[in-house]
Amino acid sequence: YKEALKHPGWLAYYGKRAIGALSVRVDNDRLYIMTLAVLAPYRGRAVGTTLLRAVLQDDDRFQHITRIDLHTHVSNHDAVRFYTSRFAFQKGEIVRNYYNKRVQPPHCYHLFKILRETDKDDDSTEL
Repeated sequence: YKEALKHPGWLAYYGKRAIGALSVRVDNDRLYIMTLAVLAPYRGRAVGTTLLRAVLQDDDRFQHITRIDLHTHVSNHDAVRFYTSRFAFQKGEIVRNYYNKRVQPPHCYHLFKILRETDKDDDSTEL
C-alpha cells in the first residue's frame, strides 16, 4: 500500500462516509487507472462517473496526458459497459493470467482511451 500512496487519488463521500475511490498513476504521457470502486449501495448514482470526470477534467495535473489505460476482470461486464458506453474507452485484447491464482479466471481486458494522437499510440499492455 505504500506504493499506492505515491499516486493521485480521489474519494467520494456521502456525509462522513467514504463511498467511492479512484486511484491513478502517471507514466510519462499516459494515465493508468489503478482502482475505481464504489460501495454497492451507492452504485448507479453517478459516483463513479463523478470520480472519473474529476480526473478527466483536471487539466492542471493531466494536460500532458494523451491516453488512459486500465485493466478489468473479464467477468466484470458492468465495468466494461461503464467505461465503453459512458466514456468511449476501447476494449483491447484479453490479457491472460493477469491476476493471481485466487482470481478465476485470472484474465482481464485491457481498456484504453486515446485523448490525443501521438506517434507511439498502440494497444500495448506494458502498463
